[in-house]
Formats: sequence, C-alpha cells, structure tokens
Amino acid sequence: GEAVPAGIDAILPLEAVVLKKSGAEALANAAPGEGILPAGADAAAGFALRRSGERLRLTDLALLGAAGIGNVKIRAPRIRLVSAKKNIRGEDFLTPFLSRLIETSGGVAEAEPEMSLEELFTNESVDAVFALGGSGAGRNDKSVLTLARVGRVEFHGMALLPGETAAFGIAAKPVLVLPGRFDAALAIFLTVGRRLIARLAGALEDEPGIPVKLARKIASQPGFSEFVALRREDKGIVPLSSGASTLAALARADGWLLVPPESEGYPAGAVVEMRHFP
Repeated sequence: GEAVPAGIDAILPLEAVVLKKSGAEALANAAPGEGILPAGADAAAGFALRRSGERLRLTDLALLGAAGIGNVKIRAPRIRLVSAKKNIRGEDFLTPFLSRLIETSGGVAEAEPEMSLEELFTNESVDAVFALGGSGAGRNDKSVLTLARVGRVEFHGMALLPGETAAFGIAAKPVLVLPGRFDAALAIFLTVGRRLIARLAGALEDEPGIPVKLARKIASQPGFSEFVALRREDKGIVPLSSGASTLAALARADGWLLVPPESEGYPAGAVVEMRHFP
C-alpha cells in the first residue's frame, strides 16, 4: 500500500530475491508494473466506497480504515425502551432482548429513565419510543390509553398473527407499542420495528430474503398476515408454527416467513423467501 519510490517500476516478492554480501540477486524476471497497483486502482478519486442509505458492515469498517478514512457520518436512531411487561417470576426479560435487537438493527437503545409514561412519550430527546406491553384491552393496559391522551393513535390492532394487539402513534416522536407476549413482540419488531428503525436511519436497503423450498405446506387464514417460524431440515424447509408460536418452536427455528393477507398459504414444494432470526 505504500507509494513506489522514485525510479522504481516493478516490485518482486521476497521469495524471488536472494540477499548476499555482495548485494541482492533476482531469481525471477520482472516486467514493468509487476507487483504494483496503479494510482487510484483501489479506489479512484471521487469513488464512493459506501453510499448514503447503505448500512456499514464490519467489512466496511475495516475497508475504510485500510483506505485511511478515520471518520464517517452515520445515522443511528435513538430508541427509548419502555417496559410494562414482566414474566411469571416478576422479571423483565423482553427489554434486554429488544435492546440487543435494536442495536443489531442499526439503532441505539436507551434504557427507561425514572419517568411516567406521559413524560416518556412526550420527551423529545430520542427519535422513537418502543413500549413493551400495555397494548391490550385490560384495565392495566395503559400504554395505548396514555398515547391517546398525550398524542395520537394511528392504529390499535394489526391484521398480523401473532401481534394483533400492537399499536402505533405519534406523541413527541413515533411510538410503537409491542405486545407483551414474546412471540408477538418478536413478530412485531421484525416486521414493523425494524422498518421503523431503517426509515429513521434513512436506509434504502431492505433485508434480503433467501429463496428456500418448502417440504410441507403452510395453511394461512386469508385477511391476516401470518408470521411463520421455519426450520431447515434434510428434506427441505419445514414450518414449525403459524400465528402464535411456542417457545419450543421458536428455539428450534432457523428463520421466518411472512405470509401476505391475500394468500391462503403455500403448497409443499413452493419456493418462498426465508429471513433469518437475528
């Protein structure tokens, strides 16, 4: 990667040279330009290594360093996580999980400060709020009611199984209310939350799917999008669940598929697009 010294027009590899007391002896022929990259061959002046809207991968970070670029501007949306959900032992298990998902999706997760829901929803220090739980119709499901009081609920209820109680609205910033059940929260994050983060980050790329062939049919209810957990087996891709998913099914799954609402499913042998779990 260094500049070629003046008067030099070829570079021999070390194994093609023998050093002796009297000097160096070349063991191979060298043609002009051998072992040398012309100026601008790695990246010509004005060439964009990564463009606006493209995500920086680990490879890109190393590549930028190799090109001598120490600083780049990025957009990483700040997402505040608010949790109203605990498991049967009273532990909050979804917040750490969603926090890592936000980070791997290009956002920056911020822990919930000591504020009321009203203060959290109307605080302008972040780019969006993800609220876990409180999206149902019970008396203790306050997230949607609070959002309606301090802002605007765009929709409450989605034609997505699981995840049908999710809600979205605007207060100071966009607010996504995810169901408190694990499978529903996962489905809503992967289908809606990730896209919201990508939109806030200005991303132009969609998550690519992998074409796979189904070994068994998938039956779906028309009028609803269905989140289907998939597993790769020797005979092909096997659906493990459709709609509500058990923890056991999700633990065995390699990826997922979203069946559109106009579809009744896919027959065995159909080629579909599978997306990997994060």
